[in-house]
Amino acid sequence: MPGFLPGIVLFYKSINLFMGSYLSKAITVCSCMLLSFCSFAQDTSAILRAAQVLPASQASIEKNQALLQSVFKGQEPALTLFNRFVFIGPRLWGKMKELPQFSGVKNGNVTFKVPLFKPDGSWNKTTGVEGKALQTNEDFNNLWQYLADHFAIATAQAVASNDRDNFLYWLYYAKVDASLLVYTTSNARLMFQVVDNKHLLFIELSSD
Repeated sequence: MPGFLPGIVLFYKSINLFMGSYLSKAITVCSCMLLSFCSFAQDTSAILRAAQVLPASQASIEKNQALLQSVFKGQEPALTLFNRFVFIGPRLWGKMKELPQFSGVKNGNVTFKVPLFKPDGSWNKTTGVEGKALQTNEDFNNLWQYLADHFAIATAQAVASNDRDNFLYWLYYAKVDASLLVYTTSNARLMFQVVDNKHLLFIELSSD
């Protein structure tokens, strides 16, 4: 088993999503994942060099950036980005889930089956880590208000993705997406995936 950067959540290879009517039921994501603050020997750069890269045109990236910036700055309503569901990565969901506006969200559960790695890279048991799929206009608006209140999203600046961002995305999806958008605020680094140049599919906290 390869080694990875310290303090990163790892999902490995297969993700099985069981969707009812656009995630109206709980989702189980079965995958291998590392959740550890131990360092292993594997070169992260080597993993990224070998990874499949989903291409994206510069025009598409710029269109997605303009869309996000218009919502960040309040020029467009947050719901402009919403299309039935959005996935919240486990790092971000871990900060949100106990808040009153999110603790009552029952549907859209995502459970990641996580192997607990030993220092030699082997594992023989797993645990679960939670993400979430928000599925209502109200929940999405609450998400955006949370981003505004806790991460000052209105001040977000676009930056190039770095190896840590791309590696974290690779850990979830076993590939790198050239369309991944990364923004920094005064207290966070956030990753966004926009699809069809109009809808937010995935958001995660890269670092804070």
